[in-house]
Amino acid sequence: MAARSVRRWGLGASCSAGHGELERPPQQPAGLNYLLVAQAGERFGYWGLKATLLLFLIEDLRIAPSTGLALFAGLSALQSVTGLIGGIVSDRAVGARLSAVLGMGLLLAGYGAFATNWPGVGPMAHLYGCLGLLATGTGFDIAVASEVMAILA
Repeated sequence: MAARSVRRWGLGASCSAGHGELERPPQQPAGLNYLLVAQAGERFGYWGLKATLLLFLIEDLRIAPSTGLALFAGLSALQSVTGLIGGIVSDRAVGARLSAVLGMGLLLAGYGAFATNWPGVGPMAHLYGCLGLLATGTGFDIAVASEVMAILA
């Protein structure tokens, strides 16, 4: 009975239901799952960082709230601008796939750098280095997400 209802709704292989042949729904592109996981991870990291960055700056690094807000706003602006730059570089130099891989690599390096200490580097230099990696990685990644989706389709 269950196989019959599956076939009736067109979820199985093609079958005859009295109204002609039902066909299988079209399959999604092979790399779509990877793109989905990469974009979900990027967005999770982006919004997670946005939610905790200001608290980290004020509480752990003892930065004045006005300076912390300025850094927070600067990171947001930089991530928007690097999206434009990443799109231009992707279109004219490296291509969409390499740009997406480069963006993910820079994001992983940035989040990994946040999790480690850099010997001999002050906390503000460490912070600026991590934020620079994240902003550049976001620029490469966000700029090519729709282009990679078009390639997959």
